[in-house]
Amino acid sequence: MAKKLSAMEQLRNRVKNAVARATKATGEPVRAVKNTLSKRAQAVQAVLAVQGFGCHTKAVYALTSAVLGESIPVPVALGDVALPGILVAVVPVANTNSHNYPINIPMVVVQHVDGWAKGVRMDGTLGNSLSKVASEYRLATPKQVEDFFKAVPEAALTQYFSWVG
Repeated sequence: MAKKLSAMEQLRNRVKNAVARATKATGEPVRAVKNTLSKRAQAVQAVLAVQGFGCHTKAVYALTSAVLGESIPVPVALGDVALPGILVAVVPVANTNSHNYPINIPMVVVQHVDGWAKGVRMDGTLGNSLSKVASEYRLATPKQVEDFFKAVPEAALTQYFSWVG
């Protein structure tokens, strides 16, 4: 006899399946690319990724790459603007607009407000505005969607996802 699921387990499964479908419909998840930079260059890359250099971004990255002797790729492509859909799980990979989502940790978009996407983090809190630059996030893998819904607190499921049918 199958175990009867609680209302919360049913909600968690329903939302997880809806997010998995929405994410899959958006496209294939981009597999994480292995970073071949040295640890020192990776540390510098992490610092550069959260700074705002405006029109000097390419020059700063070029100069930094020359000093380090390693090519640090510029994370933002011009004209690369996008906004993930509601219930799509994404993984931020850069932060040039000072959003408060952890890098390389999945989140699920739950709102579009004034042209910006906002989402729920794994700790169940609502983050601020995700970057509109598509190269700064990637779609979550099915495993990351699964892990997200194992971790997100019940209160967040009720608050942000109870409307999912």
